[in-house]
Amino acid sequence: MALELQVLDSSSQALVHKALLTKAVFRIADDKDADLWLPGLPTLDVLYERGGQVILVSGKEQKTLKIGSGVKLPGAWRLSLQQKTGTDSGLLLLFEGPIEQKEPETPDNTKLWRGIGILLMLVVLSLPFWVPQLTPLTPELDPEAQPEDSAVSNTGGAPANSLSSLLEPMMSPGPLHPAHANVTQACSDCHQEGFSSIQIEPCLSCHTMKRHLTQAQTGVHPLCVTCHKEHEGEDRLVIRDQRLCTQCHQTHETLDAVLAEGVTVNLDVIAGFPESHPAFRPNDPYQNLRPGLIFSHAEHLEPLAREGETFDALDCASCHLPDERGQGFLAPTMEESCGGACHLLERQRGGSTERLGHGNLLTLFESVSPQQRFAEVEQHCGTCHLLPEKEPGDLAEWSLWAESLKIPEAGFKDLRFSHKRHEGRLACVDCHSGVEQSERVSDLLLPKLEACSSCHQSEAHSNEVIETTCASCHYFHTVDWD
Repeated sequence: MALELQVLDSSSQALVHKALLTKAVFRIADDKDADLWLPGLPTLDVLYERGGQVILVSGKEQKTLKIGSGVKLPGAWRLSLQQKTGTDSGLLLLFEGPIEQKEPETPDNTKLWRGIGILLMLVVLSLPFWVPQLTPLTPELDPEAQPEDSAVSNTGGAPANSLSSLLEPMMSPGPLHPAHANVTQACSDCHQEGFSSIQIEPCLSCHTMKRHLTQAQTGVHPLCVTCHKEHEGEDRLVIRDQRLCTQCHQTHETLDAVLAEGVTVNLDVIAGFPESHPAFRPNDPYQNLRPGLIFSHAEHLEPLAREGETFDALDCASCHLPDERGQGFLAPTMEESCGGACHLLERQRGGSTERLGHGNLLTLFESVSPQQRFAEVEQHCGTCHLLPEKEPGDLAEWSLWAESLKIPEAGFKDLRFSHKRHEGRLACVDCHSGVEQSERVSDLLLPKLEACSSCHQSEAHSNEVIETTCASCHYFHTVDWD
């Protein structure tokens, strides 16, 4: 059922305002930036449940308004929820109160500024007719994102000296977030109906809503722009207010108010970090897997004496090299991590030493009979890899065994984390405890919740604590670029 809002002047009973509530959260306040301005009224958020009730949120106080009931509000206002009669079915949210006949005073020079604005607009519209060649007014946000010989404005693919390329930067309230600036071609990519507010369809053209509630679960999905403010700087695109997450995770009444009839969602009750955050749940790739690699962290982190030679102890950085962004690490390889100076994959042939290519069974088998293959694998691979439980019959079966030795990556899915930002502050073992004693590849040496909570908490009550919200660590969208 549609929910219609009406505002009546209590003294004259004149209809002052009428609108349909299409947003999940509608803000009413004595504030010109609110969705509806009502003088003398404190900020009031209206949440509409399609089942037929309205939830009013004012600060920390919540009230449920059912059909046929009303409530008194500050400033001699009264609010009631009624069933509409006649052919126009639906619900009516009726505000009755004293209406000031004029909005907050504006400066006396308003008309002057309006005139100046109109004049400037006329000048801008006439530019293409009296300036023969113009270059873009603003530089590219990402010069490497476009070929050098393409003349493209910072708002998209319009020609650099076209009318749209001139007007769009001027009319835009601010620069786009870099993630959007590099994929949009023009304002109309998002503002599909003139200069109207952005609906959800342009967002879903790139983002798949695998974490937020879907339209099937809520009936009417909240608009993305309700929480994600574009043109206001990079930090504003994701509002890092803890309440954006806890209003559903902590207060399930809010969640129940937006769910469609018959839909249930089981969310963890989380008020903040770490007090009510569940234990970390990493994706463990070894639960149903027989790891094929023989490796001991403990052995490599201690000096080693073998066959008359002494090898220095390694540290974590000896094998774990950071990736280009410094977020994570490159997967260790035989060539880079193991075979550089320690584990040389060699064999003797005809009185000379031959280097073998790691992972290429053909180079290992090319000079031996099928009966000798298992002995060759045992000699050259058995130090680091588990041998097949049953000797393979042909090269295809050997290749399947080699494929099974690949170690999947363990970690936390969809987690926002940077090793680079922690570099110099912590040692690896501060978070990855137990490394010095680990002798198996299957040991999951990922951080525990306690390792993070020693520094990160919801409230920074001391200089040693970093204020951490849900958005500090968690992503919410999955982007499909195909």
